[in-house]
Amino acid sequence: MCDGFERIVSTEVMQPLTPGKQVCGEVAAGSKSARQRWHFSGMPTYRSRSGLELARVFHGNRMAADVVVSELRKIYQAQAVRPDFRGSIRLTDGDIQRWADLLGTCRPQVYDELAICLARGFHASELTFEFCDAVMNGIHDRIANADERRPELFWRVYVAFDEGEYHHDNNRQDDPIEAYTRPLIAQILSSVSDDPS
Repeated sequence: MCDGFERIVSTEVMQPLTPGKQVCGEVAAGSKSARQRWHFSGMPTYRSRSGLELARVFHGNRMAADVVVSELRKIYQAQAVRPDFRGSIRLTDGDIQRWADLLGTCRPQVYDELAICLARGFHASELTFEFCDAVMNGIHDRIANADERRPELFWRVYVAFDEGEYHHDNNRQDDPIEAYTRPLIAQILSSVSDDPS
């Protein structure tokens, strides 16, 4: 199981991360640095991760996440011009697995990491609402089709973008993106620190 939870193991069963191994984040136990990543050779136990702990994992993967976002832009640009485009990009299980391999993590953490990257890009006005919303919808479609559990952070970002898709209470005066999505994204980002220490 690797549902956005941290592995808690003793130092006797930890080994340094090797290329191609999937891990579920970092381990805060042992004599090595708390931010050093490990894979586990036995049966792990898990505990929920805080926003700060997730930010520490994401900080180390920022460059790889930027590569994934760049790839998502290309997918979006190719699909958004099609007449059958309905606000959700089509992703494959192969796409998700390739990104998990690139980021050196498991699928649920890929979902969380991409959600945070999109939220940060939208918050900084570097990524459009339409792009972020289409990507979040596409990722959610993959999660649903694979019958996976939605990670909590991913779900919070997904809902924030979803709130910008429609006018609330038939109020056509408000821009739902500005009235709902922006404040929700700001709230989410304030709970996830960039400080890797």
